[in-house]
Amino acid sequence: MEAVRLDDAAEFLAQAEPLLLADEARHNLILGIAGTIRDSPDVYPLRSLWLVRDGGAVVAAALRTPPYNLILARPTSPAALEALVGGIAEALPGVNGSVPEVQEFAASWAERTGASARTNMRQGVYALEQVEALAPAPGSARLATADDRELALRWWIAFGDEVLHERRVGRPRGGGRGLGRGPPGRAEHGARERERAAGRETTSRQGSHRRSSVARIFAPPANPPPGVK
Repeated sequence: MEAVRLDDAAEFLAQAEPLLLADEARHNLILGIAGTIRDSPDVYPLRSLWLVRDGGAVVAAALRTPPYNLILARPTSPAALEALVGGIAEALPGVNGSVPEVQEFAASWAERTGASARTNMRQGVYALEQVEALAPAPGSARLATADDRELALRWWIAFGDEVLHERRVGRPRGGGRGLGRGPPGRAEHGARERERAAGRETTSRQGSHRRSSVARIFAPPANPPPGVK
């Protein structure tokens, strides 16, 4: 087996696609970030992408966009995992992946480097298999203005507290920002641009793979600021 490091996300996706799409839900994060690097490389100017090849087949894959953790795909065998661990020559702050491979990687990495491993956060992965039609969401969207800055920052901080378990103050990174105006008696919510009343669905193709995502939609805490309903 051979572990190689790549700089080209398009090449990474083309070679790793059979491995990643064998369990698309499990690999949604690595597919999404690799697609972003391929389509918008300036978003992650620092990146490392690794493949482990066994003959002509890719048997393990991972990527990292410093300073963030390594993102691990499910290897096809313990030997493939060990080859990947041995092929990563940079220090790692942590690893994101599914069980059991993330635990196996952490144990192998700790043994190799002398580091200690602990679980910081547990999350689930959901796969959408059927879509039921829903009535359109009430309300409308409008572009945010400078007058909305204080409100938007409050919501951004609340989002970090609730979802990311961290507090960051500053302008959210990404595209244009909008506000969705809900019906009377309900707080507004943040969203990107005006599509589907309260968000945006983005789709792109990676070979035969179709990737969909929904932009940030967040229901802010109760007790909105004065004047917001």
